[in-house]
Amino acid sequence: MAKLIYHYTSEKAFKKIIKSQSFWLTDLWTSMDKKEMTHAKDMIHESLEGIVSEENIISTPAHNFYALSCTDIADDYLHYQCYADNCRGVAIGIDPNFLEAGVPNKQCVELLAYHLYFSEIIYDEQKQRNAIESKLDAFRRNGTADGFLAYELYNYYYARMKVPNFSSEREVRLIYRQDYHGTRTLSIPLDDGSRFNLDDFLTKIGLEPSFLNGAEPKHIKTFDASGNNARTGYELSLEPFGINSVIKTVTLGPKMEKSASEVKAFLRANNVYATVNKSNIALRN
Repeated sequence: MAKLIYHYTSEKAFKKIIKSQSFWLTDLWTSMDKKEMTHAKDMIHESLEGIVSEENIISTPAHNFYALSCTDIADDYLHYQCYADNCRGVAIGIDPNFLEAGVPNKQCVELLAYHLYFSEIIYDEQKQRNAIESKLDAFRRNGTADGFLAYELYNYYYARMKVPNFSSEREVRLIYRQDYHGTRTLSIPLDDGSRFNLDDFLTKIGLEPSFLNGAEPKHIKTFDASGNNARTGYELSLEPFGINSVIKTVTLGPKMEKSASEVKAFLRANNVYATVNKSNIALRN
């Protein structure tokens, strides 16, 4: 992903992001979308029919998924209306390549990507079927046993698919896949003679070690969303990545009361140098 993506949010949440230098990654099982986390499962089961016997299809995924919801649409009225306090909030322009700024090299990025990655959401059901079947073929060619096909497909697609009704949102997610059980390297040597340790880095940014193995998560938090709906998630620290590598622009919603100069002063006071713009959307009083 080369271009910016946008996280629409209220002024209050925006200020908290800047002051805490963190993003809130929300448990997708607590989403208001009732089909969140079940639609992909249904599509995967459909693709496995006739290939894997029902008793060999694992019924639940091995991991939990948390995400920051963004979109590739800049300065959009419906996103301001729905997610930015009725147009009084902001759209934060995020560089999706910021993960590369927090670790020493590409190998470390690939190691981290088992747990933390960006993904565009797939809405079209035919594209979903095609994607699942393509990945299914790849798993089978690599010798994945039938009993683990559903497991692997869940872990890859569970947080990447939604029902077509939401397609106008064009969502892009920063996804935290917790407790990945696959065979992997946990540390790699660096040019200076030290080592990059995945578990140390995950803990440093506010997440959990790579393999919980049934242990209770230590860093999960709870907050009240609108309507007193309790949701859980993680505060992903942006400090190791450098907040100026993450946040590139701030666009003020069409009903935002503060001026661009006031918001710019707030950012500079917190050592954030993002470009500040006012929305181009003109609304009637």
